[in-house]
Amino acid sequence: MPNTISPFLNRRLGRRLRQMREKAKLKIDPAAKQLDMSGSALQRMEAGETRANVHVVRSMMDLYDQYVPGLLD
Repeated sequence: MPNTISPFLNRRLGRRLRQMREKAKLKIDPAAKQLDMSGSALQRMEAGETRANVHVVRSMMDLYDQYVPGLLD
């Protein structure tokens, strides 16, 4: 069975990532620059349009100074 994530879960994860960024009081472009990606790539990830890489999510948790148990499970 392929290791895929449903569109629903992808949007849910994206929404959670956006909430984390907003709680850290970071705008899209400054956060994206710190994560070494474009603002549009981060925006698509937060919208659930693209999959979030586990390494990027860990970098986001570090940048936003937030650890969310179970987020990557």
